Amino acid sequence: MHEKGGTIFAQLVHSGAVSHPCYLDGELPLCPSAINLGEQVDTPDGFASTLLPQEYSVEAIKKTLAEYRQAAAGAKMAGFDGIELHAQLFTLIPQFLSAATNQRSDAYGDSIQNRCRIFFEILDKLVSIFPGNKVGVEFTPAAFNNGIIQPDEETIDTFAYILGKLNDYDIAFVELVGPRESLKGTPIATWEDDFFGWFRSHFKGTIIANLGFLAESADDIILQKKAVHISIGWAATPSRGPNILRIMACAH
Repeated sequence: MHEKGGTIFAQLVHSGAVSHPCYLDGELPLCPSAINLGEQVDTPDGFASTLLPQEYSVEAIKKTLAEYRQAAAGAKMAGFDGIELHAQLFTLIPQFLSAATNQRSDAYGDSIQNRCRIFFEILDKLVSIFPGNKVGVEFTPAAFNNGIIQPDEETIDTFAYILGKLNDYDIAFVELVGPRESLKGTPIATWEDDFFGWFRSHFKGTIIANLGFLAESADDIILQKKAVHISIGWAATPSRGPNILRIMACAH
């Protein structure tokens, strides 16, 4: 990559409750609250249903924050140019953001600001290793998953809060995966007509738009100044569905 003048970012993700004891020396996975997500986990023996997880203790949260910092340091040592914080679908960060899976009453729950706390604490760990402009974030705000993490009445306010705080960070980009189905009749219906435009109006930094774009639709988003870059195309495997192994081709 570097010999050809390319840039490569490592994506960092924590599965949280969407893991399995077979990966954790027999231990149950962790979740903000002890609530089963109702998802599927890919195990060596095939897909299995998620289990009732352990609730995160504050000490375990501190350990996870340290692990994110260690992962960022490893990526830097390996020669990556930057990192992308994966905050997508039903993984750890969305588990904290969602009221369905985060029913804590401490500093990490009970309000939008508290449910977002771990996201910014993780981000602070990452920018302690890489400069802020070498750290990106990816969200799927309109993802209707199979389990209980779904957009709800607080989703729009949650992302307004997140983007407002991100405006104070000098991060490389926010990558947004757009909706793959109609939003009409959902709690996020106001995003139906101009999803990327809403995020553009709330975030002053670089936006990468991701929605399986082709050349013409990508040009439209760029010309309308709703994104600076476009993520074009993805690969799929029959058992895992689309967007599992994504081919990134950023046009600008």
